[in-house]
Amino acid sequence: MAFIKRNFTDKQTARKETPLDAFIGELEASGLNKATKEGKEWLIDRAMEIRKISTRQLLQDSERMINSHHKILPGKMYMFMYDPKTKETLPYYDKLPIIFPIEKYNDGFLGINFHYLHPRLRLLLLDKLRVFKSNNRNDTSTRLKIDYGIVTAFAQVDIVKPTIHRYLYSQIRSRILLIPPAEWPSALTLPCEQFVGEKKLMVYKNSRNSILNSGSNIPTAGNKAP
Repeated sequence: MAFIKRNFTDKQTARKETPLDAFIGELEASGLNKATKEGKEWLIDRAMEIRKISTRQLLQDSERMINSHHKILPGKMYMFMYDPKTKETLPYYDKLPIIFPIEKYNDGFLGINFHYLHPRLRLLLLDKLRVFKSNNRNDTSTRLKIDYGIVTAFAQVDIVKPTIHRYLYSQIRSRILLIPPAEWPSALTLPCEQFVGEKKLMVYKNSRNSILNSGSNIPTAGNKAP
């Protein structure tokens, strides 16, 4: 397996290549820009060719892990393993959500989980959310300046509706991976969703129907988390 060398304060540490690293490396080697239409199509087409991704490999990037849910910030992108408290009552759920938190509570947060959308709709939603970026530097200072009120207004006419879910800190079952802004598009197209209770194509279909249904609602702050 390939290694990536990175310099730190007083020593050089070898970092194992993750599936996301490999995916981004392939895109860079192709010479395409992930922000262009051609780059986005490459991401989607290549992602469709990938059959299986190891969750353990995805979450082995110790450099980007945060060790406490207290460090979760609205508008940043995260990935983690999740075990819903009320899973017996849910029609289906995602065990490996990729999320923008939009509102924090004492016991958890409300967030946008892109996995409930087809990869093409994920990129479309990300493009629409870019208007809320704090800056265009794509560094540690970059985040989406969104909250529940903004998303509520935004959701009335857009594809964000089926992606809003509540998460409990107590039900997070892994370390929490922070995904840098420059890697958001690649991470969203990587086929790492892990739905329980339904096949992903049916989840995408249900989400699409929800978007087309004018009576759809997103959870309110008073909703219980799964």
